[in-house]
Amino acid sequence: MLEDITLYEFNSLESLEKIEALGEYGQIVAHHFEGDFKFMLYQINDFYIEIKYIAEGNVFVELKTFKTTKLLEPYLSQINIENL
Repeated sequence: MLEDITLYEFNSLESLEKIEALGEYGQIVAHHFEGDFKFMLYQINDFYIEIKYIAEGNVFVELKTFKTTKLLEPYLSQINIENL
């Protein structure tokens, strides 16, 4: 079942399957802009997925997966932890 997918299993999916998994099981956590790029952060289970787009036209550039909280730094000001 994909809702129990691990980082390793997600990374082994084809590109279209990754997008489908994000749409069904991914939770949008935050986003930010850097120059001409927009970054969207999603979470599935215990890992994160960052998608990089060219902001104008929303053109996909890169998908990065990670577990480390160090890579969350660009998003920390947007994450609401009041209810945790």
